[in-house]
Amino acid sequence: MKLTKVIFLLAILSCTSAYIIAQENESQENETWQEFNLNPPNDENATNPYDPWEPFNRGVFRVSRTIDNHTLRPLAQGYYDITPNPIVTGISNFFDNIGELSNAINGILQLNTKIASYSFFRLLINSTIGIFGFFDAASYFKIEHSPTSYSETLHKYGVPYGPFIMYGIIPGDILTLVDYSILWFISPYTVTLNFLYFPYLNEYTLELFIIWTINTRAEFLELEEFIFGDEYQFIRDSYLQRRSFLANDGQVEEDPFSDEF
Repeated sequence: MKLTKVIFLLAILSCTSAYIIAQENESQENETWQEFNLNPPNDENATNPYDPWEPFNRGVFRVSRTIDNHTLRPLAQGYYDITPNPIVTGISNFFDNIGELSNAINGILQLNTKIASYSFFRLLINSTIGIFGFFDAASYFKIEHSPTSYSETLHKYGVPYGPFIMYGIIPGDILTLVDYSILWFISPYTVTLNFLYFPYLNEYTLELFIIWTINTRAEFLELEEFIFGDEYQFIRDSYLQRRSFLANDGQVEEDPFSDEF
């Protein structure tokens, strides 16, 4: 409960700071956009229709990026530098395997037999032959990873994604709150740990969450090298393109980048 209150307080402070910065640094943002020969975000012709709250989102991103550069990113960089690659890969596989339970459930809800069956067998094989998911044994059997989410399930049944939202440095939308809520209150991670792994691991849920957070942040360090131009716009458009790709079963009907360049 105390942890929840701390997170809630930090969210309020972040949003408040984001609003203030968004107002004070409007001219600075315009100069940045002009540097990359782009229209400023407040230009009516430049505003992405999926991102009606862009000034606020940019403020949130700027505050969160500053905090990240002084806290989580250095931790992730240190973790990545001192931990052998096989261990980093194994830890990533471990957490990916836990998430297969959620993928299987959503595959069933979406009536997608491929996602449901692949995720179930990946969870079964990697939890046994793969030693609790540390090794991705399912890939040797050509059973590919098929990630999905509860927000995608709702969208399949006609629920709109809603406006784009920056949750700190993580891109998302209104439906993303559904995923976060389910993972927080009825986490499939906890269920998997209870029934497929050693039950006593549930006592270390917080510790596992911290390791997962640092490990996940470390995975994105290499991806940052591919970011060019305006960082916020690049992350937003990449997210929207991937969301469109997943929502349409691998086919992008509308390119989110088309209105930007």
